[in-house]
Amino acid sequence: MRKSRAELAAAALLGLGNALSFHPRGGLTLTHYIVVIGLPVFLPVAWRLRTARWVFALLLVWMSSVALTSLITGDRLVNVGLALSYPVTIALSFCGAVWAFCQGSATAKTFVASLMLGLIAANLLYRAPSYHVDPWKYALGPVVTMCCVLVAAALLGRGLFALSALVTGAIALFNLLAGFRSLFLVTSVALLVTVVTGLGGRRSGRRRWSRCVWAGAVLSGLLVGLYSVYGQLAGDGALGREQQLKWVRQADSVGGAVVGARPEIAGSLALVADSPVIGRGVKPQVSAHDRSVFFEKWRTVNGGVEGPHEEHYYFGKGLLVHSILFQRWLETGILALPGLVFPIGLVGAAALASISDSRRPLTLVFGFLLSLLLWDLLFSPWSRLHGLYIGTSAAAAAVCLRNRTTK
Repeated sequence: MRKSRAELAAAALLGLGNALSFHPRGGLTLTHYIVVIGLPVFLPVAWRLRTARWVFALLLVWMSSVALTSLITGDRLVNVGLALSYPVTIALSFCGAVWAFCQGSATAKTFVASLMLGLIAANLLYRAPSYHVDPWKYALGPVVTMCCVLVAAALLGRGLFALSALVTGAIALFNLLAGFRSLFLVTSVALLVTVVTGLGGRRSGRRRWSRCVWAGAVLSGLLVGLYSVYGQLAGDGALGREQQLKWVRQADSVGGAVVGARPEIAGSLALVADSPVIGRGVKPQVSAHDRSVFFEKWRTVNGGVEGPHEEHYYFGKGLLVHSILFQRWLETGILALPGLVFPIGLVGAAALASISDSRRPLTLVFGFLLSLLLWDLLFSPWSRLHGLYIGTSAAAAAVCLRNRTTK
C-alpha cells in the first residue's frame, strides 16, 4: 500500500512539475530536474524497452551533432545550450513518462491527469510572445483539446461511442470557430480515422492490416482535399489577410526572417540543399545569398509573383524556418533528424497497431498525437515545451507497443 501511494505521489509530481520552469526558453521544467535526480530509478525501467535504447542512442547522436556544428560555426555558448535543450528535454520527458506508464493503470492515469493540469498552468505562467494576440492558439488550445480527446477516449473505452464522438466533434468545431484551423484539421482526422477503424467490427489474422490500408486511404483522401482547399483559401479573401497579419506577428516576435510556412516550404528546402550536412548554428545571419535562394524557389511555387510583403517581413538578423524539421536541420545538421523523427515514428507505429487491433480509444489518442506532431514537424516552430510533448507521446507509444507484443 505504501509503495502504491508513493508511486501515485511520484506520478503526480512528475506531471505537475511541468508547471514550473528553471529555463523557460529551453523548456527545462521542474520535472526534468526530478528525473535527473531520480535517474537511478527511472532509467532502468526505460532501459528494459528496446525502443527506448534506440531513442536514447539517436538523441545522443543529435547532441553530438550540436557539439560538432558549434565547433565548426563558432556559435555562442548560450545558443549551444539552447540547441542541446531540445534533445535533452525529449530524453528526460521520455524517461520519466515510461516509468509512470509502466507502474500500472492507476499510476498512469494519475500521471496523465496531473500532466494536463501542469501544462495548463505552464501556459498561463509562462506566456508565449503572441499570447495577447490569441491565447487559445498560442497557449491553451492544444492542451485543452488533448484533455477533451482523453475524455473521449475514456468514453470510447466504456462503449459510449456517440458521446465520445460528440465530445471530439465539439472541440474540433470550437477550434474552427476560434480560428485555429490546423488544430481543427488534426482533431477531425483523429476522429475520422477512429470512426473508420470501428467499421465492420474486429477482424482476425492477416486481414487486420487491411483496416490500416482502409484507414490510410480515407486519411490520404481527406488530407489531399483539405490541403487543396486550405491552400486556395490562404491566398485570397479574409483568410489571406489573416495570413498576412500572422506573418507580421511572427516577424515582430522573433526579429528575423520567417520562412517555411506552407507555400514557402520550397524555399526552406532550397536553403537546406545549400548546406545539407553541417548546420549553420542556432542564430545564423541572413545573408543576401540566403534571401535570394529562398525567394527564387518561393516565387517559382507562387507562379513567379513577387509578394508585396517580402521586403518588409523577411529581412532581419536571424533565420527562422517556420518548420521544426527544417529549423533543426539548418541549425545542427542532418544528424539531428533521426533523433527528432524516430520518437514521432513510434507514435505512428502505435497508431497503426491500434488500428490493426481495432482498439478505438488508443486509435483516437495516438491518431490525434501523430497528426499534431506531424503538423508541427512540418509547419510550426519549436514551442517552449515541444520536447516534453514529443518525449511523453513517444513514451506512451513505446509502452503500448511493448504491452501489445507481450500479450
